[in-house]
Amino acid sequence: MNILFTVVCLNCAPLDQLRLLIESTRKKFLKTHNVEVVIVTNTDVSYPGVDVVNITVDSINNENYFQLYKILALNHIDLNNYDYVFVSDIDQMFINAVEDNDLLLGKLCIMQHFYPELRTADNMQFWSDVIQITDRNSRHTMGNFFGGPVTIIKDVLSYVNDYWQKYKDHKFHLAGFFCKYPEEVLLVKYISDKQIEEYRIPCSIHFTTPA
Repeated sequence: MNILFTVVCLNCAPLDQLRLLIESTRKKFLKTHNVEVVIVTNTDVSYPGVDVVNITVDSINNENYFQLYKILALNHIDLNNYDYVFVSDIDQMFINAVEDNDLLLGKLCIMQHFYPELRTADNMQFWSDVIQITDRNSRHTMGNFFGGPVTIIKDVLSYVNDYWQKYKDHKFHLAGFFCKYPEEVLLVKYISDKQIEEYRIPCSIHFTTPA
């Protein structure tokens, strides 16, 4: 199958992080398939052997709107050439091999924001800047990594484009359209509105590098 792995890199280019993500993708991500890595960026960034799509991001007086471009960046790529599409921030990497039964499930896959194995002191709380989570076993999703069959991703993109066009210039009293992670909110709303079954991907936040 043809797999698109889109790396969204806006307003900054931490090349060490980019290297870790791309090299771990080449070594560990769905190796039995044709995986094409594409960087979508509005900065002067490149990586050997990787296609770069340069975009101009609309100007809005709220820095958090850049988060929504984790989804809107797909407007700049012809998705018709792929069977599955995945999108990632640059500040991630693959530690272990990612196999077909991890992601190629015929459904929307989204990374867990908080993972049940993560613990804090009893008097502390998790905060997502969108939802206050007081139950330490709660699971929460975000858009740092998401993907699925191209038909579903096209539908997600259409859904988000509609909200973007409707609200991007709207002025709310004492508030803006964009929250801290708008892509997170709209992915969860998409799942709720469409009543689809999604797969929550657990993330690892602690690992030990070899000596």
